[in-house]
Amino acid sequence: MGRVIAVANQKGGVGKTTTAINLASSIAAAEADTLLVDCDPQSNATSGLGLVKDPQRISTYHLLMGEALDGTGKTSEAIIEFQAAAKIAPQEPNVHFGLGYLHWKMHQYDEAIKDFDDELSVDPKNAQALAYLGDIEMKRNDPEKALPLLRKAAQIRNDLRIAYIDMGAILTNKKSYDDAIIALRHAEKLDPAQPDAHFRLGRLYQAMGNRAAAEREFAKVRQLQEKEDVDLASKMPGTQRPQP
Repeated sequence: MGRVIAVANQKGGVGKTTTAINLASSIAAAEADTLLVDCDPQSNATSGLGLVKDPQRISTYHLLMGEALDGTGKTSEAIIEFQAAAKIAPQEPNVHFGLGYLHWKMHQYDEAIKDFDDELSVDPKNAQALAYLGDIEMKRNDPEKALPLLRKAAQIRNDLRIAYIDMGAILTNKKSYDDAIIALRHAEKLDPAQPDAHFRLGRLYQAMGNRAAAEREFAKVRQLQEKEDVDLASKMPGTQRPQP
């Protein structure tokens, strides 16, 4: 297991870069595998190691800023950062997917499709790009386009919950109930705390005429939603935890 050492300080000119370079060099001199990550947009650690600054090389700055902005709800600003990263390094894996995901969150599906297609031109086996393309086609009421994309994504990676949830919904509408149950049960296992798989299973069992199974699934939905309400209330300052 590797060890991570961060050299950080909000104040400038206190020797962060010099410390990081010398520390990394000393560890490497002791014949330990060493990776020095330069997160400064000025790239002084990079030049300090004798590497030429390349404005065309992708910077961690745009990606880190994009993720930070999206994490604080500033998705529109995050898109600008990811667009800058994609312009600098259009062949870098996952950059176009990150941009597409942000457009998808904003319901800007035409832009998201272009970004996911760009990602697949870099990495044809990017399962996340395939899954979100399938999700967009499902949202646009085109299950015939969506299903092959979702199935291909699931074949590459079996941990993409969105692919299994969407496949379950499409297969239910196609009355392929057995296959829909398999997909939705897999989605349930990937995140047992989420109620949506149980809700879809409940609707599926209703369509099959299995009222007892449907009620069990809907009861599970209510149980998970109540637990979520209790957990949320317990995190609110000055709020007494409600009794279950």
